[in-house]
Amino acid sequence: MSKILLMCEKLSLVSHILLEYKRNKNNFFEENDIYICLSNPATTPVYQYPTDIKYKDYPKSNNVKLKWNKNFKKMNSYKVLNEYEKGGDLCFIKNKKDFNQDFEEIVVIQDKDYIGAYYAISILSFVYGENYEDKFNVSYVTYYYSENLYIETEKARSGDKSLKILFKDLARAGKDKQYFQYNYNINSMIFFKEIFKHLNINSNVKKQKDKYKWEPNHKDINMSKNMLLLLHILYNSKYNEKFKIDFLKKGVKKSVLIDFMSSYKGSTKFTKKSKYSYFTIGSAATQYSIVNNLLDLDLISLDKIDSEFLRSTIKGIEFFKCLNNKTFDIDLPFRLESWLDSSFDGFNIKEKIDSYLYNFFIGQKRKNNKQFKRD
Repeated sequence: MSKILLMCEKLSLVSHILLEYKRNKNNFFEENDIYICLSNPATTPVYQYPTDIKYKDYPKSNNVKLKWNKNFKKMNSYKVLNEYEKGGDLCFIKNKKDFNQDFEEIVVIQDKDYIGAYYAISILSFVYGENYEDKFNVSYVTYYYSENLYIETEKARSGDKSLKILFKDLARAGKDKQYFQYNYNINSMIFFKEIFKHLNINSNVKKQKDKYKWEPNHKDINMSKNMLLLLHILYNSKYNEKFKIDFLKKGVKKSVLIDFMSSYKGSTKFTKKSKYSYFTIGSAATQYSIVNNLLDLDLISLDKIDSEFLRSTIKGIEFFKCLNNKTFDIDLPFRLESWLDSSFDGFNIKEKIDSYLYNFFIGQKRKNNKQFKRD
């Protein structure tokens, strides 16, 4: 028996591909020992931010640095899939050492979008180095549920170059998205936390059981691009009216706000739909934490009588007043999406990202210097 590394974005894909091979009477997985690695946001390497940040040196962009994800073991410690019977071993990669195997083949199956492809390649590159394909025979599959997963996987395993090119193009765009996110986060930590400090907003929030129905995903809360976009809309009367969200006068129901975030279209300037991504204000996986983080920072609040409603707060109003106008980009999700489409097509978008982030944050730095009397 040979050792095969099977990388999938989610557990359902693992189950799906193993069963599809069994239905098609292909013994590839049954006759080998299968090592399973889930490649998704909970397992991919996480950002390692610089420790020598100096206010005077920013805004600027840095190369992305990553570190091993501490959640990796927890997310890959599932039990063997009960619905799949086979002769060989079936086990989950639980730590970095488990990758030290003489794999005959690596089969990668991810959702057909930019970030899904990036997850898998970031793990392989982190563990084995950028030239991991020199060491292993790697097959890449990007997948919609409308497609035949068995046929696509066999095409990839037979050496179909078009599938590999597609996967690498998707991953390149996903990597550029991480470049934007990484550098946005660093600059946000510097310039928006200056406002936190001034307004005595504590971003080091401890989880409190049953505090809200939605609990934050992390302790130290940074002002993310989606939190900021949502805050601008909620505290600007012009956009309350434009988007028919009367937050400032009446408050807004939580479910209504989530629906708004999910269907957000900005100014509608960017009308071309991306083939491999769908951006709004956050995603189904992050929208609750976006709202919850704003609650934890006291930038919005729950209504005292009806906890289904969200209201403005004094700190929210004051924070909004401290923002520079250039930090409101009504079309940011779609602008970023269009850049990633260009990256997918082979264009270098880093200069655009660098220029955008500089202009986005330099105005905030100048306003901080003026309102907080910084040198």
